[in-house]
Amino acid sequence: MSLWNSTYPQRNDLNTNIFTTYHIPTASQIPKFPMLYTRTINGVELSFEDRGMVTSNPTIVCLPGLGQDHRGYQYILPFLVSKYRVIRILWRSHGANSESTGKWSVEDQANDTIALLDSLQVQAFIPISHFQGGWCAMEMAARLGKQRVPAVLLTDFILTRPPAEFIKNLQMIQNKETWQQGQAPLIKKWLNNTSNKNVLDHCENDLDTDGFESWAYFCWLVEKNYERWGSPMERLGAIEDPPLVRHVFSHPREGPYLSEHEEFARKHSDWFSFARFDGESHFSIVELPEAVSLQLSDLVGQIKSK
Repeated sequence: MSLWNSTYPQRNDLNTNIFTTYHIPTASQIPKFPMLYTRTINGVELSFEDRGMVTSNPTIVCLPGLGQDHRGYQYILPFLVSKYRVIRILWRSHGANSESTGKWSVEDQANDTIALLDSLQVQAFIPISHFQGGWCAMEMAARLGKQRVPAVLLTDFILTRPPAEFIKNLQMIQNKETWQQGQAPLIKKWLNNTSNKNVLDHCENDLDTDGFESWAYFCWLVEKNYERWGSPMERLGAIEDPPLVRHVFSHPREGPYLSEHEEFARKHSDWFSFARFDGESHFSIVELPEAVSLQLSDLVGQIKSK
């Protein structure tokens, strides 16, 4: 069952129990390397994919998480392209040009993404982020305001202050001598003993598990963001006149984590909501793509009703 915060009404059509009856494409049915476009933005070459329908709906901008690229969104893409223009972003040093550009900050991520969207004449857009890609989504929302970023969909983000073990793993990954020892428990936790084929395929084929430099830079970025803000909840709370924000996740399932979401939702009931799925893993966009797409549709509906 989906578990919704008290400020958001129960909706039978969004109940995750129904999703098991729908067809979810397998990895073999989706091209792993569709044609990517490249543009030189802020002096670096960025790769991206631009698909779907240009309609009155906001453009959907997909932001990858730690160790990921655009392929993390290949399972949700079939549920989006008939209704939205969908742009899948690759961060610096990923894609067609994988040469190192050195360490990059969340400000760099936001600068690159905004400049790319400007060059593509994208006006209003909704960022979907996975894992730690949420820092960039929040940065863009804070900078651009809700006229241009009317909503944000965060998925599988540690929205509270992080466990000490998580920060320790981030620090280990930044050291070439210990990075694989730090990486392995993170991936194991994300998988959470799942038997879901798409999640297993994604982790085996799409995660950049061999790229020390990429992981080290992203872990440095994530650690600095937690140092600066304390938690994503605190970052969200610092946004003036925030857009609609929804967080969807299956884990952690511990009571205190849920309680912090409920308290934050009560405090910010006019713009924050969340949904907890009954998924096996920390990969909602891979394991439960239609569930996530319906959450997005609901956000778009709220924007249009205003």
